[in-house]
Amino acid sequence: PLVLLLIGTGLRRGEALGLAWSDVDLDAGTVNVHRSLTVVANKPVLSDFLKTDSSVRVASVAPFAIEAVRRLERSQSIRSLDRSGLLFTTSTGTPWDPNNALRTFRTICQRAGLGSRHLHELRHAFACEMLRQGVPLEVVSRQLGHKSLAMTSDLYGHVRPAEMPAMAAALERAFA
Repeated sequence: PLVLLLIGTGLRRGEALGLAWSDVDLDAGTVNVHRSLTVVANKPVLSDFLKTDSSVRVASVAPFAIEAVRRLERSQSIRSLDRSGLLFTTSTGTPWDPNNALRTFRTICQRAGLGSRHLHELRHAFACEMLRQGVPLEVVSRQLGHKSLAMTSDLYGHVRPAEMPAMAAALERAFA
């Protein structure tokens, strides 16, 4: 579910791991991002300090990720964990260490023959695919919680192949 949520939202690892059930609106398909789970002195710690002020946001969640969160909700209900707690926990209900999440993801990728991958690559895959699908840069920037549109443009401005034919047609009309 964590992998599907990351690729279905573009959230940072710590943002996703910091989500509580009260931050999720499954019917609206959104999550309220306002804290992060980090590691301090080798222990997972919730923090209200995010990377930027614009990191505090309501993010849209892809339908496939919503379904994964619904399955997670059902499995946690079976284990009778505290519903006010975090989405992603260990089997005993404690926060899932971000480093353990990364190790688990790397193991899955290696077993699938994908080599050693980092969870942050899912954020980049999300952004690139949204831009390839024609989602405006401004919308992608807001979803990612970037500080500025320029930052998003600097990172992903090259991923706009759908606009090339329109630009060529506009040039043809203007200078023909």
